[in-house]
Amino acid sequence: MRAQKGISQLQIIVIDSGSSDDSREIATQYEAHVIEVAAADFNHGSTRNLGIKYISSELVYYTVQDAFLAEDTMLAKMAAHFEDTAVTAVCGMQAVPHDRDKNPALWFKRASSPDVKKLHYSEDQWANLSPELQFIATAWDNVNAMYRREALVEIPFAAIHFGEDRLWALAALQAGKVIAYDPGILAWHYHHTTRKYALKRNAVTDDLHYLYFSKKPSFPDFRNQLLARLLYIIRNDKLAAADKIKWIAHNIWSYSIDVYSFLSFHVFFWRRGAEGIRNRFFDGSHAVPIGTIKNSKSFIKYKSEETQPLSVD
Repeated sequence: MRAQKGISQLQIIVIDSGSSDDSREIATQYEAHVIEVAAADFNHGSTRNLGIKYISSELVYYTVQDAFLAEDTMLAKMAAHFEDTAVTAVCGMQAVPHDRDKNPALWFKRASSPDVKKLHYSEDQWANLSPELQFIATAWDNVNAMYRREALVEIPFAAIHFGEDRLWALAALQAGKVIAYDPGILAWHYHHTTRKYALKRNAVTDDLHYLYFSKKPSFPDFRNQLLARLLYIIRNDKLAAADKIKWIAHNIWSYSIDVYSFLSFHVFFWRRGAEGIRNRFFDGSHAVPIGTIKNSKSFIKYKSEETQPLSVD
């Protein structure tokens, strides 16, 4: 983060919830203020609200411990959007770098020009949007997002374990705020999908989408979520045969997890109904889904060499 150019002052706040590596030490080397919270007290919304109490700058950027910006001018590019005084917050996008230890089916491929979108709705306009369009409008992501501090004070994050970013965008749009999406501002980010992580992530995401957008999960798209990915891997001349076999098996397995999650949601909904989904989401039945990083020691070493201090969530 200290390597970012075009930023005159940079205050770094790290929220640590029980890390067992060298994250705190690396953060302090780069003059970050480390705030420790008990792992049992952690949730994505409350910890971000806690961090804002220690920040004095007008603009606040949020990311996570295993993400890093694709270029050294990204923060300056994001901050430039706030020259429009109506803009409350800006969201970039996260993408998967072309590394051998990351699922090649998810490697970043730019499909269209990165056009900036600014969204703003009156109360009536928002009410008249379909749930599907409201869902699309709130595709916010705290892996790579910047806010006016005053907006975070006015509209704090919901104190929930997951999905605080999407719900913040929902509250902001309902309040008539202007939010912007700039897909040209990239943060590299990847979680290796283990069975435990995938099941937690799918369950909490499906519940969130249903409760706030009346959106039940659809059956996983076989053509795009499996067939297209397998063909991309098979045709990828950058992968050795052994890598292709490994990642073909991984993506078939990952698709089967998505199918299982789809069936699990609908069976649970059939048995317990909407109230059951609400209770499951809010009573702590879902643990916070935390992804894993392969070769974490080498990852931390790499990040420190690139002067990218780690924040820990």
